[in-house]
Amino acid sequence: MSQKIQKLRDAARDQTCIVPGCGCTVGVVLAHYSGVRRLSFGGGLGAKVHDLIGSHLCQSHHYEMDTGNRDKDKRWENSETFEFYCLLTIIRLYEQGIIKV
Repeated sequence: MSQKIQKLRDAARDQTCIVPGCGCTVGVVLAHYSGVRRLSFGGGLGAKVHDLIGSHLCQSHHYEMDTGNRDKDKRWENSETFEFYCLLTIIRLYEQGIIKV
C-alpha cells in the first residue's frame, strides 16, 4: 500500500510548517505519519506510509513527531496530533490544486 508520489513530496518545498503558530519556511518536508496507526497506512519496519499520509513539517516539528511516538505515555496523544497535521496538509494541497478530486 505504501506509494511514493513525487509531486506531493516536491510540493512541501515551498510551504510553511503546518503546525498552527509555527510559520517556519526553512527545511519543510513531507513528514510521513509514524504514529500508532502506521501499519494501516502501509507503513511498517523499514517502510514509510503512503505519501498521502504526510504533513508539511519543519525540521523541529518533524523531530518532535517522530520522537514523540516513542514515548509510551504520550504515544496516542502524539499520534492523534500527527494525524491532525496530515489532514491539514491534505486540505492545503487540495486548496492549492495539487490534489484533485
